[in-house]
Amino acid sequence: NSGIKRVLRQIYTPEQVKKINILYGGSVSDKNAREIMQERSVNGVLVGGASLNPQKFKNIIKAVN
Repeated sequence: NSGIKRVLRQIYTPEQVKKINILYGGSVSDKNAREIMQERSVNGVLVGGASLNPQKFKNIIKAVN
């Protein structure tokens, strides 16, 4: 488990932690989105600049679904 989940377990109950989604907001691209989503503790991605390019954004959507 990630360090984030470890900290959350110190603050919240296990039931509450299960309900918390972790979103990755680093440099998400059509090249790394699939790899990021394979991380066990990551529930989604926040897309920044790549969302300005329709084709790249479409590829990110395909990669995470």
